[in-house]
Amino acid sequence: MRKHRLAVGVVAAFVGIVTLSAIALGYLYREQRHAYQVAERRRIDAEWRGYVASIMAAHGALEANDVPTCMRWLEQAPAALRNWEWRYLAARADVSAATLGGHADPVRAIAFAPDGAWFLSTAEDRMLRVWDSQFRELRSTSGLFAQLGTVAISPDAARIAAVTIDYRLNVLDAATLDPILRVGSDDDNFSAVAFSPDGKLLATGEFRAGARIWNSENGRELFSLDGPTRVTFVAFHPDGRRLAVGYEGTGLVIWDLDNRAARTTIGRPRAVLSAAFSPDGSRIAIAQDETGAGVWDVATGAEVLELRADAGGVISLAWDPDGHHVATGLRDRTVRLWNASTGELMRTLRGHLGRVYDVAFTPDGRRVISASRDHTLKVWDLGAAEDVTELRGHRHWVTDVAFSPDSRRVATCSRDSTVRVWDALTGAQLQSLTTHDEGVPSVAFSSDGRRVVSGSRGKGVVISDVESGEVLLTLTDHDTAQSVTVSGDGRLIAAGGRDRVIRLWDAHNGAEVQQLDGHAALITRVAFSPRGDRLVSSANDGTARIWTLDLAPTPTASRPAPACIVLKGHNPNVADAIFDHTGEHVITSSPGAVRFWRAADGELVRTLTVDSAPVGALARTPDGARLAMVVDDGVKLIDMATGDEVLTLRGLASAVTQVAFSPDGQRLAAGSWDHTARVWHAPAAPR
Repeated sequence: MRKHRLAVGVVAAFVGIVTLSAIALGYLYREQRHAYQVAERRRIDAEWRGYVASIMAAHGALEANDVPTCMRWLEQAPAALRNWEWRYLAARADVSAATLGGHADPVRAIAFAPDGAWFLSTAEDRMLRVWDSQFRELRSTSGLFAQLGTVAISPDAARIAAVTIDYRLNVLDAATLDPILRVGSDDDNFSAVAFSPDGKLLATGEFRAGARIWNSENGRELFSLDGPTRVTFVAFHPDGRRLAVGYEGTGLVIWDLDNRAARTTIGRPRAVLSAAFSPDGSRIAIAQDETGAGVWDVATGAEVLELRADAGGVISLAWDPDGHHVATGLRDRTVRLWNASTGELMRTLRGHLGRVYDVAFTPDGRRVISASRDHTLKVWDLGAAEDVTELRGHRHWVTDVAFSPDSRRVATCSRDSTVRVWDALTGAQLQSLTTHDEGVPSVAFSSDGRRVVSGSRGKGVVISDVESGEVLLTLTDHDTAQSVTVSGDGRLIAAGGRDRVIRLWDAHNGAEVQQLDGHAALITRVAFSPRGDRLVSSANDGTARIWTLDLAPTPTASRPAPACIVLKGHNPNVADAIFDHTGEHVITSSPGAVRFWRAADGELVRTLTVDSAPVGALARTPDGARLAMVVDDGVKLIDMATGDEVLTLRGLASAVTQVAFSPDGQRLAAGSWDHTARVWHAPAAPR
C-alpha cells in the first residue's frame, strides 16, 4: 500500500511538473508570438513609412525635373507596395518611345536625311553612327569631333560633312562613310559646318573667327566672311542666299551672300549655342548661353517670342517641318515643345538622365529625337499619350467626369449646357452633345459604353447615343437631376436632385421603377453598390442614406418602401458618398473629414480627418487600395488601409469639381472650374 501511494505521488508529481511545464511553455510561446507580432507590425509599418517617403521624394525630384533622383527613389520603393502613385510617377519619369544606346560617351549632335530614311549621331566617343528609320544602327566610323553643328547631311542625302577630332573637315560618302573630299588645309580649325539648300555650297565656321563659303563638289574656297570672335554655329536660310552665323559672346549675324555683307544683327550679345531658320525663312530661333531661347523676325531683326526656360538653360533647338512648333533641348534634362506662334509651352518630355545637347524633328514631324549627356538618344512620339492629358473645349465649369467601361473614353459635362466625349489617351474631342438647355451637373456611361446618361434642370435625365449624338430617351419628370448613375449590370438608372427624391428607371425603356423619399435637402450624389443591390445617396441635409433595393419585377405602385439606413454626424453637409470595391462599406465626405461606414448596419467604422480642409468628391481605384479626394489644393490620393496620404495631384488652374478612376485603374480624371478636365495616366506596365 505504501509503495502504491508512493507511486501515485510520483505520477502526480510528474503530471504536475508536465502541466506546469506545458503552462510555462505555453506562456513563453504566447510571449514569443506576441513579441514576433509586435516586431512584424513594426517592420511592416517601417516598410510602409519608407515607401511613402520614397514616393514623396520621387515626386519632389520629378517636379524639379531631376529624373535620376526620381528613378533612384522609385527603385527603392518595395515592389509589393507599389500602386497607382508609383506607376504614375514611373510613367512621368520617362515618356520616351525608345532609347538608343551604343555610344560610350555623351551624344552631342543629330542630323536627319531629308527623306527621313536615316539619321546620324556623333558623340564624345569620337564615333559617328548611322541609324535607319526603325532606329537600328546601320554603320559607324570614328575620328569625329563631337559638337553641336559640326556635322551636316547634303540635301540629296549622298554626302556627310563632318569636322574631325583635329578640327579638319571631311566630306564622307553617306553610303560607306568613306572620305571623298578634304576641305581646307592643315592650318584650318573648323568649329561648324552646314550645306546650302541646293547642296552646292558648304559654309564653315572657325575657332579663330569668321566664316567661309566653299564649293562642296571640289572643296574650293569661294570667299570668307570676317567676324569678331569664334564661330559657334552656321545655318543657311531656306533661299540659300543668306547665312546665319553665331558668334561666341556677340550674338548672331545674318549675312547676304550675294554681296558678302552683314545684313542683320539678331539676338542678345551672348554666345549662340544653336540657331535654326523656320521652314519659310521668315523667322529664326536662337538658343543663347543659359538665358533661354527666342524667335526673331528675320526681316526686321525684332524679337517676336521668348521661350522662357527659367532655370533650365536651352542648349539646342529645332523647328518642326510645318513651322508650327519649336523643340528645345535643356540643361535640366528635358525636351520641351513650344507653340511657335504664341510661345506657349505645349509639352515637357522627361526621361534623359543628363542634359540634352541636340534635338531634331523627323521629316514627317511625328517624332523628336534627342541627344544627351547620358550617352543615349531618345525617341519621342508626339502622337502618343502624354503623362497628363488636358481636355479643353468647355466654356464654363466642368461639373462631372466619367469613364467609359473600356476606359478609353471620358465624358464631361459643364455649366455651358454641353456633354462632351473625349479620347482618354490623346484628349481629342469625339462628340459634343447639346441636348440640354441649361447647365449639366452630372454624367455617366451605360454599362456597354454606347450611351451617355446626363441630368440637368428642365430636361431631367437624357440618354444619348455616343456615336451619333442622337437622343434616345428623355426622362422629363425629374427637376434638376444633380447626380445620375447607372447600375453595373446596366439595368437601372438612378438620379437625385433638388426635389429631394431619388428616382430609379429601367435603363432600356425609361419606365420608372421606384422612388426613394427621405432626404430633406438637395441630393448631391447617388451611387450603386458593385452588386447593384444597394444605393447610397448624400445630401445637403447633413446625412447619407443606404437604400436596400428590391430588384424583383414588381409593379411600381405595389412595390414596398425600401429599407433605409441613415448615416448621421456630418457637419453640415455631405458632399459625396460611394461604396468601397466590396460593397461592404460606404465612404462619405464632408468638411474636414472622410468617414467609413459598415453598409449592413450603418455603424461608423473609421473617421479620417483631413486637416480641417473642405473635402469634396470621392473616387476609389477598382481594387479598393486607393481613395482620391478633392481638396482645396488639388486631388489627394489616400491609402485606404492606413489613411495615409501618398500623393497630391495638382495642375488645374482652379478648384476641382469631380474625380473618377477608369475601370482598368490606369487613369484618374478630374474636372475643374477652369473650364477644363485633366486625365492623369498610370499605365500598368510603365517603361
